[in-house]
This record gives sequence, C-alpha cells and structure tokens, in this order.
Amino acid sequence: SELDKTSETTVSVIHVPSINKDVEFELFNVRQQKLLLKTAFEGVEGVINSNIFYNNFIHDNCKEPVEFSIIDRPSIIVNLRKSSLNDTVTIKDTVYDLNELGDIDYSKFNLDHTVISDNITCNLHIPTLVNDTSICKRLVVELTSQSDEQKKTESVSLLLTYEIMKYIKSIQIADTVLEFNNLSIYERKTVIEKLPLKLNNLILDFIVDVKAKCTEYLTFEDGAVLEIDASFLSSE
Repeated sequence: SELDKTSETTVSVIHVPSINKDVEFELFNVRQQKLLLKTAFEGVEGVINSNIFYNNFIHDNCKEPVEFSIIDRPSIIVNLRKSSLNDTVTIKDTVYDLNELGDIDYSKFNLDHTVISDNITCNLHIPTLVNDTSICKRLVVELTSQSDEQKKTESVSLLLTYEIMKYIKSIQIADTVLEFNNLSIYERKTVIEKLPLKLNNLILDFIVDVKAKCTEYLTFEDGAVLEIDASFLSSE
C-alpha cells in the first residue's frame, strides 16, 4: 500500500510535444522493466511487443488523459527514463549523456499529408499511440500464427504492410472513398497490396521522413543513435 502511494506521488513532469504542454507521469517500475526484458527473447514478435509495451507504459503512467501521437513517444520515454533511472546510457562501450539530446522539434512534422498517383488520392496521417498499438497487436497475432520458415521469408513484407496501414487515413478512387478506420485489417491489407507501386513509394517517402526526424532527435553529436529497445530501461 505504501509503495502504491509512493508510485502515485513520485512523478516526473515531461513536456508532450503534440499538445505543447507539461504533463505529470509516474516513473517506470520494475514490473515494466521485466516485461520489456522478456521481449528481448521473443524474436520478431518481441520487437513488436516492446513497442506495444512502451505505448502502454506512456498511457498507464500518465496522470491525465492525453491522445498521444507516435511523435511524442521518443522524448517521453527518454525523459521518463532519466527520471526513473539515470541520465546516462552506454552505446558500443561509450557513455552518453541523455540530456544532450535536447527536445524534439514538433514543428518539423506534418501531421497530415496527401499523395496522388494514377488518379488515386491517399490521405495520410501520423498515427496516435492508440492506433499504433491496435495495429501492432494484430501484427503479433499474424506473426505468431506463422511457422519459422514463413517468418524468414514473409516477416519483412508483413511488417512493411502493417506499417503503411498505420499511416493511411483514407483512399479515394474516382467517387469511392475508403475510410481505413471503417475497414477490417484483412480489407486494409488487401487494399494496400493492390496499390500502384508509385503511390506506395510516395506513402513510404512520408513514413521514412517521419522516422528520420524522430531518429534525428535520438542522434548524438558524434552520430551515435540511441535505440529505444527492450534493454533501454536497464542500467547497462
């Protein structure tokens, strides 16, 4: 009971870029660290599960309701890790100070983007953590159902399809508009696999740009990139 009270009262105030507001978060705990470490031994599914856990931790530890964007995730996790553990991290035997990362520049991102090719209009949107989690969970289910041989040959293609799925808001072909939130996962996959290659590449350009800007925030002056993986909440 006393530990619960301590957890509730020991908080870290972190700036949330998407709402431009400081929000209180409870610190990471041992249970959350163990859940992450477990994913390190689960192969491809483990990588996806660690992403889901981080999303859940952000929502669970936040002291007020916020609709987080995936853009918020890197800075929240880094700052919450600093408060929960320490300010340093080791990358390839070199110790780095997490305070050197500064703040993510939210103004660099375009939340919405439209791409057009072959008379098909695709409206894109940077996903929320809720949407990211929902699609990742379905991806884990599909990966779990595959044999080891299937994972070797199909996992990359499957990961790419589901990643594209997160960013598509709607697709318009002539007078037909497909709102992706109204489609099943199977229907979304079917639509994505039938997209013209040129349009698909334009969608990927947007996704790559978003990820590059997030990676820029996680890059130290010497070019070392901080990986937010299953071991990030460990001291070593």
